[in-house]
Amino acid sequence: MQPVEQPFPAQLLGSAFDVVQTGMRVGLRALEEAREVAGPVAPVLVCLSHLFVHIPVEPGTAYRWHAPQTLCRPGLLSCSVSEIESTCCACCPRIWLIPPDKTSRPYTDSTELRHRITLARRTNASGWGVLRGH
Repeated sequence: MQPVEQPFPAQLLGSAFDVVQTGMRVGLRALEEAREVAGPVAPVLVCLSHLFVHIPVEPGTAYRWHAPQTLCRPGLLSCSVSEIESTCCACCPRIWLIPPDKTSRPYTDSTELRHRITLARRTNASGWGVLRGH
């Protein structure tokens, strides 16, 4: 995926979606594996301040999502520590990562994503993303 400075990816315009928020290391690893195994994924929003990835998934996912250490909310692209409280502000540096293939979707399959997040946690994703304290 490549960093892209655009306010909102074209794939998401006019689409209803829910958003899974997870840590950057686990989230990026899960997305790469989902892309390799299951096919196209959606663009994702990365908050560089909070080290979160916001992954658009199909509408209705928020009502059935129960993956540990993640949140899923209808259409909210802001960092949160709970399903109610937002910690992001306009000054947070955030970038969209756009899949390199032209077949990206408006959302990532939530079932595949949940499976890949679980696997990424099990295999210790410590080598992915930004390393803290170095």
